[in-house]
Amino acid sequence: MFLWSGASSLSREEALCYAAPMAGGSEVCAAWRAVWGMALLSLALAVGCGSVKKGADDIDGGADDDDGGDDGSDTTPPTVTETAPVATAASVAEDIAVTATFSEPMDAASLTAESFLVRAAEGDIEGQVTFEGTTATFTPSSPLPRGTPLTATITTGATDEAGNPLAEPHEWKFTTVTTTCVRPGSPGCYPTIVAAITASAAGDSIAVAAGQYNGNLVIDKSLTLLGGYSDDFERRDPDTLVSEIRPSDPLVQVVAINGLFDNTPAVAPIVEGFTVSGGRNESEHGGGFRIVNSDAKLRYNLVVDNHGYFLGGGIYVQYGAPLLLGNRILNNRVTDVNGSGGGIMLEDTTATLIDNLVAENDAPFDMVSGGGIQISGGGPVTLSGNRIDGNSAGGMGFTALGGGIGIANAEVHIRGGTIVDNEVFQTGSGGGLNATGSVVTIEGVRIENNAAGPMGGTGSGIATASTQLRLSSSVVAGNRNGEAGIYIGATSPSSIINCTISGHPGQGIRTESALTLGNTIVVGELVGLNVAGAVPVIALDNDFFGNTTNATGITLDDSNLLVDPMLDETLHLGASSPMLDVGSAEAFVQAGGAATIALPTVDIDGEPRAMIGPSDSARPDIGADERAPR
Repeated sequence: MFLWSGASSLSREEALCYAAPMAGGSEVCAAWRAVWGMALLSLALAVGCGSVKKGADDIDGGADDDDGGDDGSDTTPPTVTETAPVATAASVAEDIAVTATFSEPMDAASLTAESFLVRAAEGDIEGQVTFEGTTATFTPSSPLPRGTPLTATITTGATDEAGNPLAEPHEWKFTTVTTTCVRPGSPGCYPTIVAAITASAAGDSIAVAAGQYNGNLVIDKSLTLLGGYSDDFERRDPDTLVSEIRPSDPLVQVVAINGLFDNTPAVAPIVEGFTVSGGRNESEHGGGFRIVNSDAKLRYNLVVDNHGYFLGGGIYVQYGAPLLLGNRILNNRVTDVNGSGGGIMLEDTTATLIDNLVAENDAPFDMVSGGGIQISGGGPVTLSGNRIDGNSAGGMGFTALGGGIGIANAEVHIRGGTIVDNEVFQTGSGGGLNATGSVVTIEGVRIENNAAGPMGGTGSGIATASTQLRLSSSVVAGNRNGEAGIYIGATSPSSIINCTISGHPGQGIRTESALTLGNTIVVGELVGLNVAGAVPVIALDNDFFGNTTNATGITLDDSNLLVDPMLDETLHLGASSPMLDVGSAEAFVQAGGAATIALPTVDIDGEPRAMIGPSDSARPDIGADERAPR
């Protein structure tokens, strides 16, 4: 089963296990992948090709076996015991109905199109749900799309006759039949991916069996390329059935996707489930992928150990509106002075990046930017739920900007995910993120343990210059070096609302521009807030605690608290925190202007804000966390 569904909870060591197929893997990594996959998808890996999953009260196979409550009532949740198609099934017919069999009779009214879902990456498949005996059937309103990975889910909205819901959603994946296939020596299949692409037309889909394929791919049409198939094409599991693409000419990018400048949707291929490695591009941008003028979709690929000339070690994108979903971008680098985007370079694009892991990439030379991701021009670019981990920019004797993310002259929205353990060198700024000449909104992001340059760099977590920054529901903590965890440079009107700022060696926040600070916790800093120069600052309804100096350059008014916020080790609010239900419920005003700043609607964990708490009111809590009522 293709288990990669996001990267927001990987450690750096765990993430690197995913590169193991390059070297044959290891028992340690294989065991870890299985455990992590179970935790992520709430699935039992025992649900293999045709296997059966039974509930704890159904070991003997009896559908009515139930321990029950003290009064003899049924209290055991039902389970899904069998599915069709089975998990990881491939080459599934387009006209098939999808079924799920349960461990006991179910409440037929609870099996609906809302509790039995079939989804493609682009959205839900329309269909009708019926129930008979112990089996629910999803019948698509029209044939399933050809050559498409699909996910079926039974939600906890499904209940047995006693009203017990499933303990957790049951999810399984399968893939419909493709137009053609690639496997050397297999009758009816092409021997190489290059040959299959050449022979295919727009709209075709190509299944690629596990194995190593050498060739530099050029895609200039909207086809679907799927890796991770068994030799008989009856199963698809890219985590264990690895389809690896390596270049026949390593001095050119491994995969080039070429679209149309004036019609980027016209060339929108899908590439899913491959390992792309070994590019050593010495003449063009992009080592693993080079995507130009295309709305391409890269999904669930491992892009590892590629080098790109100047821009984009792993992936280079220019123009278009591509989607990068669930990929692992590891150990890539750019190879020239002034180069940018060790992992990913986005230039003049409106790209969307969701649930990717971008880790251990490098832009190692002087005057570079964006060790993990560089975004230059264009937008809006949207990043959601990504983990940017352990990337670096610059090197000994070399200055750089944006160890994790560099942004220049672009509009960027970052929601959810983490930016951790990234660094820049020498006098470099923005260990986690650096933005210049841009509009940047950040909501619900943890920015932790990043490092600015040790020789005078600014903004160990975030650094801005000539940038409008809107930071909300985020944690900025434990970042090293630099003047401050958050450095707001000149001509950068900014707001920081409902955040938690903690544990930097110098200043928590330094601003040289108009700033609105509201509903925010600033704790454990040498200087909590440093207002440098005569710039307008609004600081309302915050909490300053445990700082050597709470604020300089401004006098805090009585709306600001000076009490222990009672945070736990993850900087969430404790059950008795005085921060509960005391934040401002009114929109703030941008300092130095008349624009209003809306309150965030979710907290650091994506939970709704504001919840009704101890005060029986829906006032927001102060800080990044909104504590659920107990």
